[in-house]
Amino acid sequence: MSRAVHNALLITEDSDSLDFEEEMSAFNVRFRLEKSTVDKVLSEIVDQLKNSTDRNNSIDPITQLLVTLRFYATGNFLITAGDFGGIGVASAGKIVKRVSCCVPISESNPSVI
Repeated sequence: MSRAVHNALLITEDSDSLDFEEEMSAFNVRFRLEKSTVDKVLSEIVDQLKNSTDRNNSIDPITQLLVTLRFYATGNFLITAGDFGGIGVASAGKIVKRVSCCVPISESNPSVI
């Protein structure tokens, strides 16, 4: 997991409740979802997002999901999504397409996004 994503998901034991609330709020603002929701979605699609090889520093599933969520949260700006993940616009576009095909989206079923 990349350091930026790890820091976005990690809550240290020594952080007080105010820091915890600020971190959760920042995550919600950045991705428009709670961390628990992101974890649930990731667990459902992680096998579809895994790369068959680690050649050329392949992008891990959590980064792919977060880049896609950032893309949705920013109003469809690939450059912003790519900047978050430290990846190029072309790669961000491919990732968004790949993840979007995997994420279950339904208005009638509240168990999916």
